[in-house]
Amino acid sequence: MIRGKKIIHPNVTFRSQRFFRIVLNTANARGKMQRNESEVTELIQLIELRTINEVNYEQCFHLKASVENESFVDSVTYSLAEAWVFYKDTRPFAIYDDDKVIGFVSMYVGEENYQIINFLIDDAFQKNGLGTKAAKICIQFLKHEYGAKIVSVPVELKNMVAQRFWRKLGFVFSDNVEDGYIFMRLAL
Repeated sequence: MIRGKKIIHPNVTFRSQRFFRIVLNTANARGKMQRNESEVTELIQLIELRTINEVNYEQCFHLKASVENESFVDSVTYSLAEAWVFYKDTRPFAIYDDDKVIGFVSMYVGEENYQIINFLIDDAFQKNGLGTKAAKICIQFLKHEYGAKIVSVPVELKNMVAQRFWRKLGFVFSDNVEDGYIFMRLAL
């Protein structure tokens, strides 16, 4: 880990904990980029994690992720309060698409037990792949910033949608069940 310097990884640029970026390129069908200023054939989508600050915390409060049962996702307010109390081991971030807040994530980094403990994408930005891209960034963040070899996600036992989402990313069920949550794990 090199603080303050760029570490280049396939499709990943990392700058300390403040910004963690991934540039997802969707080029034309042949994967070629034409450099003609009048015709743009490449769409670059920048998804990044940004530290919660005085500018974006209120935007995070207004995020809404409709789920089958409200107990499936903690509110951003609760997650930020939890992060404040457990500040040594919790990392909350706003998830951005370019300069727009589209989601929120809180990650646990204590005791070499790396977890994505609250993850949500606002309803207005769901169903277009941004959640998958943001989840991959969270995984890469834990791997590169903390050297995580395994990432866990606690998922409510009845939340089948979330279980499918994390399984598509390679997470598997563990035998660990606590307080109605099953822990899904991804080996890196």
